[in-house]
Amino acid sequence: MYCSSGHVWEWVADWFSVSFSRADVRSTKEPNSGNAKVLRGGGWYDPPERVTATKRMHAPLEYRDDSVGFRCARGAK
Repeated sequence: MYCSSGHVWEWVADWFSVSFSRADVRSTKEPNSGNAKVLRGGGWYDPPERVTATKRMHAPLEYRDDSVGFRCARGAK
């Protein structure tokens, strides 16, 4: 997975799960559904300790904010 940080929090494909530790930096596809998606990376207004590709938080699907965006990417061939 490629991820940068510092401009906006980026939506990722992972659904949020309370059983997945916030400190865990791995990507997971579990659970298969839910009420919130994972955001990674830190936004432009965050303090330096939160601006890292491994920083992880969650938000409901309808959440909108100036510091949240997405990255178009595809897997390497």
